[in-house]
Amino acid sequence: MTKSDINSSHKNGQTSPISDQNSKAGESSSTPAMLSNGSIDRAQQQPRSLSGQDVMALQGSIGNRAVQRLLAGNAANGRPLATRSSTPSYNTTDRVQRQPLAKISTRIQKSQDKAVIQRRLDARVYDQFVLNGRKRTEGGRDAKPTLGIFAATYSKVKDGLGDYIAGQDHRRLSWKIDKLIEIEKGIRHWLGSSTHQEDESEDGVNRRQAFLILQPIIRKELASINPKYRDKNLIKNSGVLGKGATKSVIELEYDRNIGESDTNVGVFAVPPTSLPETIAKAEQSGIDLQNPNLGNRTLAVSLITKLLGSSVMAESIGAKLGKHRGILMEKAKGVSPARVEWQELNAPGDIEVARDVIADPEHPMKNQFKFDQATNKYLRRKSKANRINYNHPQIQRQLVEMQIIDAITGQVDRHGGNYFVDQTNGRNVVKGIDLDLSFGRNKGVAKMDGSQDSSMQNLPPVVHATFAQRVIQTGEDRIRAVLRTLLAPEEVTACVIRYNDVCAHLQSLYPDRWVNTYDDTTAGLFDHHNSYLGRDRSRQEELDARGDVVG
Repeated sequence: MTKSDINSSHKNGQTSPISDQNSKAGESSSTPAMLSNGSIDRAQQQPRSLSGQDVMALQGSIGNRAVQRLLAGNAANGRPLATRSSTPSYNTTDRVQRQPLAKISTRIQKSQDKAVIQRRLDARVYDQFVLNGRKRTEGGRDAKPTLGIFAATYSKVKDGLGDYIAGQDHRRLSWKIDKLIEIEKGIRHWLGSSTHQEDESEDGVNRRQAFLILQPIIRKELASINPKYRDKNLIKNSGVLGKGATKSVIELEYDRNIGESDTNVGVFAVPPTSLPETIAKAEQSGIDLQNPNLGNRTLAVSLITKLLGSSVMAESIGAKLGKHRGILMEKAKGVSPARVEWQELNAPGDIEVARDVIADPEHPMKNQFKFDQATNKYLRRKSKANRINYNHPQIQRQLVEMQIIDAITGQVDRHGGNYFVDQTNGRNVVKGIDLDLSFGRNKGVAKMDGSQDSSMQNLPPVVHATFAQRVIQTGEDRIRAVLRTLLAPEEVTACVIRYNDVCAHLQSLYPDRWVNTYDDTTAGLFDHHNSYLGRDRSRQEELDARGDVVG
């Protein structure tokens, strides 16, 4: 069933959860009149005393700081003070001191004068997103594009910026991401319009210049939206937690939760600058082994997860530990389905094999053996499993979400050791970790042939209706907006192709395989070809028959 069929059936009385995702950036048809530069004929100015009413009126229009200067006699020789009740002049030598966004938004919310609110907002938005992001020349000559023209005329961008500033303390980072994407989309829509491109008037040139300045600043804001995590925010460093194939991770405790997660404990790692050839699935997927850009890939997965309204991937953000910049990820709770134990080797033949494998850093079985210096023994890896109740409705729902997001992001490393399940104290929470082997330019939705790609051959046979609707309605423009500052253009394009393939699959499941709850019936639809759930449940059953399941 195509999307048009679904919409058609909706018109005929059959309800469809899918709504139209194609929207155009709104524009205001009105253009404000250009104002003068705000200069006043000093010869006509006459000093006078200010009454209490005068002071209150001035506080409402030019603010307390300017009133204090005026009362202190600092408006020397009748020099006019810039007021927020008129379109401001953006000469950087004459502007009053800027204030933090949080304070500005509070003052805006308290004001009852809508015209004053509008003009204050225009000025402060311009200060924050344009002037602060530019290198000013002497006299402020490069600060000519005025937001008074730019913001009042293009309501979608202006309103989006206003909402974003007013919501600086919004806890949901996904809300901020959506708002920034909406702003960036409005800018691109306007810049791509032939009518605007052909407008060579002074106003048109100024508007175009303002948007061109604003666009990269919005993208930078989108890429660095998370709160800062530095040494001054650190409570405890617990040292190295473990070592993976390419990096070591350090457990850290901060004075704030890790992003939107419910924990302030995270794991920090500095992404390697190259990958060994033994990780063939990364190279086959299209990741450059000499410049893998793993940190940005991790951040991109985390942002896409938020964009799709999910929380199944461990929160990941940029952080700094000492002089090292790296990725901080929330420490996932629970256990991974795959459990590893190490068996001591005693037979001379087994010890010789282990010694030879360990001596060869490129050996494909390197991770299967290790030497324990404490006991002076060679050890062999033994695979076991932690017991998971895969049929629980919440586990079904989250594993499907994880598989869908992995399909979109091109994840090739989602084996049973790279996600955790917490089923303690009534919780049923899934968290994916190790997000970096993703977004390969050659990766499709299905499992790659002849490699260790952990993708499934098919996509899940059933999906929760709310999540399916969110994925389809997100649209490829939002996918591009989130990724374009983090990944190469061809990697973004490959992700959009995968996204459209996933959307086509979800639409093919509608309506019979869109569910509002998971149960034993839906659990029976998963097998080792179409789902992580079916694959790892089957492995647990095999190991359980051998007595190798713990829990």
